[in-house]
Amino acid sequence: MSLQVDFAPPVGYQEPKRPEKKDAEDVDMDILMVMKEKESKKRKEVDEVPAVGNFVLTNLDKYAGDWPQLGKVLKFEEEEIIQLHWYKGSKTGPWSPCTKAVPGTRGKREAWCEAVNLQDIWCHSFNLTPSNKLPLKIKKKMESFLNKKRMKKNHATKEIETQITGQKSTGHQIDFAPPVGYQEPKSPEKTHDEDLDMDAFSGSGNRLDGKKIGLDAAPEVKKSVPHKRGIPNYKYKKGTITFIRTRRNITDNNEVK
Repeated sequence: MSLQVDFAPPVGYQEPKRPEKKDAEDVDMDILMVMKEKESKKRKEVDEVPAVGNFVLTNLDKYAGDWPQLGKVLKFEEEEIIQLHWYKGSKTGPWSPCTKAVPGTRGKREAWCEAVNLQDIWCHSFNLTPSNKLPLKIKKKMESFLNKKRMKKNHATKEIETQITGQKSTGHQIDFAPPVGYQEPKSPEKTHDEDLDMDAFSGSGNRLDGKKIGLDAAPEVKKSVPHKRGIPNYKYKKGTITFIRTRRNITDNNEVK
């Protein structure tokens, strides 16, 4: 005879609930939700790709001087390459198609078209106003795009300056100590030669007619006279002016006779 022993469950134990079987209506609702999600994803993918005939704004480095860069989508050449027809104009003025000269011909022009990568397009899926101007919402997007571009440029400039000057983000400058035993080079002291002889206008000069000067008269030979410093007037009184009418002779020992 076999006895079956039943153990009591632990305190607070609850049996796991089995998933309830869904009715046919619940299954249909789940299918509809999945289909709606797929449709919304497809719409997003369509919105992310510019449509043919709409206008786009690009940011190409080779046309950095021309802003804004506006083009009309003509066709899709590859998965991420589209053909654009460039337009010319200004932010507030009307826009018109661009043309370029046909090479090898005189006076003939054709539409200026170019293949552009989708990664270079930052705004798309819009049209011009009846007066061929940019819509107001596109102008606002352009302003925000330019502000972000300026902020990135300023941030990059600050990083370069930080690397060059050795400044951290805190703004403190790092000073490096000079090597051991380093001495700054001394600049040579300028000396003034008091006994320097200087003859002003010692050249002979030339005449306009080509003749030489001083053929008749013998040239004067100037004697080199040592430069002597002047002697101050020790008898000078403050508030007076003295006019010296006589010439004073100065000896070699700087004495006045």
